[in-house]
Amino acid sequence: LGETNGSIDWKSLSLPVLPMLPAVSATFLAKAALIVARPGHDMYANMNQFFLSLDDNHGAYKDCFGLPAFIPLFCGNSSDDSTQAHGERMWALNLLKDGIR
Repeated sequence: LGETNGSIDWKSLSLPVLPMLPAVSATFLAKAALIVARPGHDMYANMNQFFLSLDDNHGAYKDCFGLPAFIPLFCGNSSDDSTQAHGERMWALNLLKDGIR
């Protein structure tokens, strides 16, 4: 195992390289998990619809290098309630802001 004189030679060990999750995707998943755990949340329907619309892998989120749910929330048309549309846009912008800090 790369031991020399009872100690481990860390440089000779080959550890698997794990890809890092982009900050925006990690922020999205963290915020989305909090939202889908609370059905009374204003954004619950949007997050639920987003995850249910992912046909591949039965709703599993796998596009780690895009802006998750940004376009439907920022450019969506909640014509029923302008306050809801404003809230969706602000949530999308805050996701971007928090993800690039």
